[in-house]
Amino acid sequence: MPIVSDPRTVGAALVAALLLSGCAGGGGGDAAAPASVAPTAVAQQDEQGSQDSPTEPQGEDKVYPELQLDDGLQPVDATTVPPESAAATPTATAAADSAGSPTFSLPTVPLGTPATSGSWEVTIHGIVDPLEPVNTISVPEEGSRFVGLDMEVHHLGTEPRTFSASFSTEMLLTDGTFVDVRVATLHEPPGPGGEMKPGERQRGTVVYEVRQGVDVTSDAVIVLGRAFATSEPAYLALR
Repeated sequence: MPIVSDPRTVGAALVAALLLSGCAGGGGGDAAAPASVAPTAVAQQDEQGSQDSPTEPQGEDKVYPELQLDDGLQPVDATTVPPESAAATPTATAAADSAGSPTFSLPTVPLGTPATSGSWEVTIHGIVDPLEPVNTISVPEEGSRFVGLDMEVHHLGTEPRTFSASFSTEMLLTDGTFVDVRVATLHEPPGPGGEMKPGERQRGTVVYEVRQGVDVTSDAVIVLGRAFATSEPAYLALR
């Protein structure tokens, strides 16, 4: 291959080579350039998103007003709460009679006078004090004695009903205690009880076991009908 030594020929060849090199580089650069997103559009989108969905402050507890306690509430004093209503119980309030003996401030009827509660009329005709036991099995406890009442019961209702002296009557003492009927003492005649027809009457001995030292004529009354749900009780004095 002949060597070119003419300076003009060499300069022309160099110019041509440079032109070809520039065209090739420019075309490659245009093909490789990635598509770019306008930064202004991205900023506007971020700003719009932040307006639609505001973020909560970080590191703070969320408050629910509906779950907050009322600071004005005060503890309830148990002494201010009214007690539950209780069934009325006769008060054995003792007073003094003309002889200085304790007596009741209750609306009692005297011995031998009928008293009525519900459909039952009861009369106490007399007292046996003390009442001796009829055997060695049914006896009063030490420090107590039997007191027998001659009791008559009259059924005032219009339908047959059952009377029980142990359910319908109690002895109330001036200290507020109740004495129940002592059953199965085998005294004669037995106390009134069982089914009774309208207008029927029964009479017998009703026995109470009373502490020694208690004077039943002044320190006790018989309560009729305290267990009855639909009628007021009646009180019978023993003198």
